[in-house]
Amino acid sequence: PEDMIPIAHNAGGNLFLLGETEAGHLLWDHELEAEEGEVPDMSNFYTISQTFTDFLNTLHELELKNS
Repeated sequence: PEDMIPIAHNAGGNLFLLGETEAGHLLWDHELEAEEGEVPDMSNFYTISQTFTDFLNTLHELELKNS
């Protein structure tokens, strides 16, 4: 959406969006995007936090195992 700003992405290519919405800050799941010719809607957006501070508090370092 025009009122949202992408601020990060996850390993799967989905975007974390920052914006002032009733839902808060959102995750956009690109795998569920409308197909060509379909009308896009918000069904592939998920609320991840109500505030930016809450979003930052959910971040953590990923511990990788050595192969």
